[in-house]
Amino acid sequence: MVSNLVTLGVIKWEPEVQINNAEKSYADPDDTSLDIDIEVYDSERIGITNLGFEFVQMCKIEK
Repeated sequence: MVSNLVTLGVIKWEPEVQINNAEKSYADPDDTSLDIDIEVYDSERIGITNLGFEFVQMCKIEK
């Protein structure tokens, strides 16, 4: 169910990412890719998007 909400753009994962190292390969000067070493923290954090906020606002039942 969560993946459906992510697909719809209502919520998004907001992991904290730390880049430890980023290097360009010098073996091929035409190669523009980077070798990146990252660590991901707090991968369970989910946030509501602007679209999600508007969706919740529109679903409120008026009394």
